[in-house]
Amino acid sequence: MPASNKAVMRKEIRARLRAAQEKSLSDLKAVEHVRTVMRENGDPEAVGIPSSMLFQAGIAFQRDAGRLLDPLTKLIFALGSTQVLILPEGTALGDAKVLDMRRTMGISAHLFQAGVAPPRVRVNLLNTQVDIPKGLLDFKGVVIVFLYNQPMNLVIESAIGDELGPPISLGVYPQQIRPGRNQGAIFEFSVSDPPAGLVSWKFQLLQPSLGGAESAPLQEIVGGGPVFHQIFWNGRRHYFGNPLPAGRYECVLSALDAKNRSRTLHRWISLLEDAGAPEKLLAAAQPEQAAGTAPSADLSGDESKPLVAGVKPSFVSTTITAPPKSAAPSRRKIVKRPVRAKKSAKADKGTQDKETSPKVSPEDVAAAKPVSPGRYELAFNADTHTITPFSEKTLAAAAAELAHYPLEALKVVGHASSDEKEGAALAERRAKMVAGLLVNRYQIEPKKIQMSSSASGEGAKVEIIMSRND
Repeated sequence: MPASNKAVMRKEIRARLRAAQEKSLSDLKAVEHVRTVMRENGDPEAVGIPSSMLFQAGIAFQRDAGRLLDPLTKLIFALGSTQVLILPEGTALGDAKVLDMRRTMGISAHLFQAGVAPPRVRVNLLNTQVDIPKGLLDFKGVVIVFLYNQPMNLVIESAIGDELGPPISLGVYPQQIRPGRNQGAIFEFSVSDPPAGLVSWKFQLLQPSLGGAESAPLQEIVGGGPVFHQIFWNGRRHYFGNPLPAGRYECVLSALDAKNRSRTLHRWISLLEDAGAPEKLLAAAQPEQAAGTAPSADLSGDESKPLVAGVKPSFVSTTITAPPKSAAPSRRKIVKRPVRAKKSAKADKGTQDKETSPKVSPEDVAAAKPVSPGRYELAFNADTHTITPFSEKTLAAAAAELAHYPLEALKVVGHASSDEKEGAALAERRAKMVAGLLVNRYQIEPKKIQMSSSASGEGAKVEIIMSRND
C-alpha cells in the first residue's frame, strides 16, 4: 500500500475511534444524574452512574439499563487498550457493601459477555482506597475509572480452570455494519499465558460458506505468546476496494497450551447491503470522506506505533482479501513470542518487531548442520529467550530435515548458563518458544513434541533431538 494511502487510512481510523468515543460520552451525559470527568486532552477520565439507574433492588439490571450499558461498552471498545477500573458505590469512603460489590461484578460480566478482554477490566472488591477523580469523590453510585498507558497483565498464575485450555477472549463491536455506508467494526482478542505454558494461538476471519463447503479464511494470524490485540475492519477488499459480499462472517480464536489442551471461541459479524437508514456505530466521522477510503487494518501502523495507545500490534498491516474463487493458501502472519516476566506479562506500549518468519535461503539451510545425526543446537542471546540469527537458520535446517524424517517424537530441551539469572525459568521459556515456532512456523504436530528444560549450566541454548520411527 502506498504511504499516502496508509496515512489516509490511519487518519480516518483515528477519526472514527475519536468520533465513537465522543458519541458514547454524549449519550451517557444525556442521561440525567450521570457524571463524567474529562482529562485535559479530551479523553474521558471517569464516569459515575447512580446505582439505582442500573440495578433493581438486588443485583438484577433495570429493564432500561441498556441506555447506559450500551454506550459504556462502545466507549470501552473505542478506547483501545485503556484499562477499566470499576468501583462499587461507597469506595470513596471505604464503605462499599457486599451488595455494591456484587453489582460491580454484574457490570464486568456484561463487558466480558460483549467481548471486552478480561485483562482490561478490574473490579475493586477489597474495599481498598484508590485514586478517584476529584469530580467524583462525593458521587453516590458506581464509578468507572479509565487507566491509560498501564501495563496489561497477560499471565495467569492460578491453574484453576486451565483444564479447558488457555484463557482467551474475543469480541466484535458492532456485530453488523454496512460497508457501503463507510462503516467499520473492531475485533478485540486476548490470549493469556497459563501456568502450563502457552504454545500457540490463531485468529481467523472466515467468509460465509457456500453450498455447505468449509469456510475459507480471509485472514489468519498466528502467534506463540500472550497477546492483546485490536483490529479495525471495514468489510472491503484490500482496504480501499469494493465492499465484500453481504453475509455472516465468522471470527475464530483458538489457543493451545503445553499440555496439548486447546480452547476456541467464535464470534460473528454481518455485512449488510447498503439500504435503509445509516447506523451511527463506527461510521465515518466526516461525511465528505469517500467510501473508497474506508480502511480495514490492525490498529498499528507506521513504525509500529499504535493508533490506540498501548495496543499491542501483532502484525504491521492486515489485508482482508477478496473471497477466493478456489481453494488457495490463506494469508498467514506470525507473531513472535514476547518475554514472560517473573510474575506478570506486561503488554508493551505499542512497539513490536515488524518481522514475520525470517528469510532463510537454501544456502543458509545447507550451511546450518546438526551437531550429530538428528540433533541440532540453537543458541540464544544471554539472559533472554531471543534466538540468534544463525540459529534461525539452524532451526530452518532442522525443520527441513523433519519434513523427510519418519518422526516418532521430537524432543525440545531448553538450557541455561550457570551465570544466567533465574536459569530454570529462562530455560523453560526458551524451550516453549522453540516449540511454538515449530508448531506455528513449520507446522509440526504438537502431540509429537516432548518439551523439557533444565538449568544445566550447559549454555544458553535449546536442543532439538529427533527420535526415529523406523
